[in-house]
Amino acid sequence: MRIATVCLLASSLAMVSGVQAQVIRFGGAEELSSLATGDDTAESGLPDKVRPIDPALRQRSEATGSSDQGSAPTEPPVSRAPLILVAPDEAHDGILRQQGTRGRIVLEVFAATSGEAASLVLSYRNSIAVLPEASSVAVTINDREAGRFAPRAFDGFASETLHLPPGLLKPGLNRIVLDLQLFHRIYCSPEAWFQLWSDWDLSASGLLVHADAGQPPGMEDFRTALRAMAGSGRPLVIRRNAATLIDQAGTLDRLIGVLGAAAGGRLPPVELRAPYQLREQAPPPARVTFLASGRNHVEVRRGGDGAVVLVFEYPLGQLADVGRLADLLPPQPTPALAIPLLEPGTLQTLSSLGFEPFSGSDISSSRTIRFRLPEDWLILTNEPATLALVHSAMPGLPAGSQMVVRVNGEAVRLVRIDGTVPGSEDPLEIRFEGRRLQPGINSLEFQVALPGERPDQPCSRAAADRFLISPVSTLQVPASPRMVLPDLGRELARVEHADVRVSGDGLGLQAALQDLLTRTRAAADPDQEPGRMLHVIDLAHLPPLLQDRPDLREMALQATLQPAGGQPADPDPPAGRLEQGALTLPTTGQMMTWLRFAFGPGQGSVEDWLQGRKAAAMLVLGGTVEPRSIWLVLGPEADPKEVLRDVRNSLVSPDRPQGEVALLDREGHWQSWRSDQVWPRLLEPIGPANLRAIVGAYVSWAPGLLVVAGLGVSWIVAIGAWLAIRGGRDKRQG
Repeated sequence: MRIATVCLLASSLAMVSGVQAQVIRFGGAEELSSLATGDDTAESGLPDKVRPIDPALRQRSEATGSSDQGSAPTEPPVSRAPLILVAPDEAHDGILRQQGTRGRIVLEVFAATSGEAASLVLSYRNSIAVLPEASSVAVTINDREAGRFAPRAFDGFASETLHLPPGLLKPGLNRIVLDLQLFHRIYCSPEAWFQLWSDWDLSASGLLVHADAGQPPGMEDFRTALRAMAGSGRPLVIRRNAATLIDQAGTLDRLIGVLGAAAGGRLPPVELRAPYQLREQAPPPARVTFLASGRNHVEVRRGGDGAVVLVFEYPLGQLADVGRLADLLPPQPTPALAIPLLEPGTLQTLSSLGFEPFSGSDISSSRTIRFRLPEDWLILTNEPATLALVHSAMPGLPAGSQMVVRVNGEAVRLVRIDGTVPGSEDPLEIRFEGRRLQPGINSLEFQVALPGERPDQPCSRAAADRFLISPVSTLQVPASPRMVLPDLGRELARVEHADVRVSGDGLGLQAALQDLLTRTRAAADPDQEPGRMLHVIDLAHLPPLLQDRPDLREMALQATLQPAGGQPADPDPPAGRLEQGALTLPTTGQMMTWLRFAFGPGQGSVEDWLQGRKAAAMLVLGGTVEPRSIWLVLGPEADPKEVLRDVRNSLVSPDRPQGEVALLDREGHWQSWRSDQVWPRLLEPIGPANLRAIVGAYVSWAPGLLVVAGLGVSWIVAIGAWLAIRGGRDKRQG
């Protein structure tokens, strides 16, 4: 036994005899700085075999997440490009709901190259009422069929993976269309239509690209990973040493600007961390690291956890060269949503506005098109717009079959298509007030309801189309003089710069602003003015706004943006309430209200308008001090990311802020105030051709002008007649 023990000890000593010892020292910041600058006096007495490892190498390995410089992830890296919804205002918290029996979802995705293996992952769930054997989701990419599957996610979100064949993707922007057709298990009725729905989780969906494991990552890989994080909502971690990073606020601000331009404005939330962190269980696809070293260098590396790491190296005492990143990672703005322009005074078909033939047999269906009117188009009279609707319906439709036409969300016509109203081969002329339209974005919607012939049975799977709305239908909008009113929506489209003054996470707010600052302008600027500055502040930074807009009061802003502390008090009883039958005279306030209405459709003072209103955020046009500025005031309970999303969506939606002051309520809708002291501004010279239209516009804006003009003419005629009569009398008497 003793002989065996001795042999075992001898063999162990022989195995470890060749192992060299190594001492790894973890000192403070000062020690690391001295080592990084090449000061070896602290360890000059140590032999070479026990000297510490290179601190720069250790910093790089720890910051990039690897335990060894040459280590590589065990699995091939997979990058995920997010799916971008073409109409972003339809999604809430990254979830898009599709209601009804039929639907179409249009998405876009960026692909770095077309030769790599890729898969499309769709995360969804659907209601239990969906019959999967009859329902389907067809997927097309770049107008080519990519696959089809039956929706079966009844217990929660499930992922459907479609392996894409080679050549289906193209470098750059790719268009993905999901065509949904859902059938109810039991019924075919309007109530059953509302029981059919599907939710699509865009944050968990995306395009998976399997890259070569031996290929080092590049700038395009970092861009793709950055877009993937923006779609998933995961934060972009920035590791830095605050003690060595000079001008941290300015450096990070420039970094956010460059990354925002490179990612088309879609940046994830930003989170600052120390340079040394424990490895995460689920590491993010990308992160940024600032390292103090002996050179100014920018590159992309693969971390030991598989993340794509953007590394900035900088010498101690010098600024990190963030500007060089703009050359290595050039801007790639997201293309603006192409909304067709409707020329006022011309007859245009709906097909020229992007409308395709609309037909079907579903119990409920709708189609909406959006179009633009010039920003200097302003109709103030009762001049009508005309829609010549070319449509047809199958004879013998059930009673109650109808179609509703809406303009900017308001119903303008109800059309019966159940045969109770005799049909005609001529287009149906639908007239509505031109004032229902607005400068900028407008919408035209058709809603068709067709009750089922047998509501207590499932709908037929092979039903023929029972109605048709043709794209040869025409829409004509009256022309108007080139006039503008103060409009926050128009000014927001000119924003090019932002200034953030808030308490708390200003860097995260700056990242969320990039989507607004980097977008491509789609609408023409009638004034051709330079860009605007957006000031983002909270209630703790109101003095600059109050100095720019003296008509605003701090107490009124606090009361509007502060959360409600309890039940609102009952409104004061109307002044001057007397017994029934008593004769009352108008009060001074009532007279002033009438005069304001007579001489301009304003809403009184902004302080009176704000009274009793509650909002999450407020937009204000700049005043006398900063006329080219816009102020965004965030309330205490406002989520900056949600507020900025609503501001961005207002640029492509009819629901946009107008006037000089606008409130964003908790439901994401805008309420606007316009001063009664500001009149429409004419942008074209007055001539014989437009004199009548200009006079009519101003008279419609302020009806009191017509009264004053009529009274003035009457007084002039009366005085002239009196002077003539008196002169004739004097001559006769003389």
